[in-house]
Amino acid sequence: MKEKTKLFSTLVDFSLLLCSVILLVPNKFKAYPIILLGLFSILHYCKSSIRQKFPFKKVGLLSIVFIVFGISVSYTDDVSSAFSKLSTMASLLIFPVIFSLLDTSGYTLKNAFLKRFFLCFIFSNILFAILTFCYFWNQEFTFSETIVHYSNLTNIRLGAYSIHPIYHSLYIGVALLMLVHLIKFDTSLFNKIGYALIFVFFGIVMAILMRKGPIIYLALSLLLLMLFYFKMKRALLAVGVLVVIIAFSIQYLPKYKGINRFEELMSMGNSNAKTSTNARLDIYLCAFEKIKEKPFLGYGAGAVQPYLDACYAEKQITFDDNTKTYNSHNQYLSIALTVGVLGLLLYLLSLYPIIRIYIRQKSFLGLSILVYFLLNFLSENIIEREHGVLLYAMLLCIFFYKKDELYNCS
Repeated sequence: MKEKTKLFSTLVDFSLLLCSVILLVPNKFKAYPIILLGLFSILHYCKSSIRQKFPFKKVGLLSIVFIVFGISVSYTDDVSSAFSKLSTMASLLIFPVIFSLLDTSGYTLKNAFLKRFFLCFIFSNILFAILTFCYFWNQEFTFSETIVHYSNLTNIRLGAYSIHPIYHSLYIGVALLMLVHLIKFDTSLFNKIGYALIFVFFGIVMAILMRKGPIIYLALSLLLLMLFYFKMKRALLAVGVLVVIIAFSIQYLPKYKGINRFEELMSMGNSNAKTSTNARLDIYLCAFEKIKEKPFLGYGAGAVQPYLDACYAEKQITFDDNTKTYNSHNQYLSIALTVGVLGLLLYLLSLYPIIRIYIRQKSFLGLSILVYFLLNFLSENIIEREHGVLLYAMLLCIFFYKKDELYNCS
């Protein structure tokens, strides 16, 4: 029995590593590593001699958004769209169930394995950035043209591997936070230098993608992590270095139409300036208006978009790309629109015990990554897109169920 449990524990490790490189998995096959992980976790549970009581409360805590969205199907106007949305968000329930099965059957996330997980995730981001850049460069584009169009090309010209630049930036931001952790705890000077070079590389890629939100949120999350790991001066220095790398790259690398997206912030509120920042302000105006109409229960999963679109039409709100339909571009507003202020309050309250557990376990990397996601929620519906929800749910559970004091900074 012990040999079988050890075998399935190894298979769980393998499938988790597959999940760590999910960026390299074609979009239509991203569910397969998770299915494999689920299968091995069930087998591990069935063959284990240690079976504790299944923690339904923990599963509910980690998947509260999915649960309240599921309840909203009972009053939504569009059941078909509701189930489609729930299908996209299913990772919010699947990962907590998987990790709860593993936790109750004696599986532990060991320090050595977590380091491999971080390294695989970082490597997958390096490989994705280099291979996709070379792929476009090898086509009809020059080197500088590839830099200019890279963020759009990965979104519209990668087929099964396509990813929106905001979500690409999200993945790189998480990888950068993992790099800081590795620099802190790796004892090899050679490895530290290698991590530092990768840090610079990712900073340049972030500049090429040039997404304001993820860059600003990363600087704040990185500062938080550095304050946990180092003294104030070193923390500010590290964040300053990243900001300089990104700012220098944005300034001197060729840009799409020569536009510096950060300059949009200077024209915020100017109705004549068609920028992504002003577009979000218009969207938020409609979102708040619609929340006021149904503040308690919301419109139900899958039924929000028509109401937002009607508001855009009524207010004659137009966007730079002539698109007439845009989601709320704010995860908190989206939750409130879907399941009301009560649903949003439930989610926010669920974060408190999770953060307490992170702090108690000294999971400072996990806390910083969670903060990074929560900040990105301010400008994107992260957990309603596959690329975002997979990463969010997986990392939320990994750090929640980790028991070793990997992040003790003493």
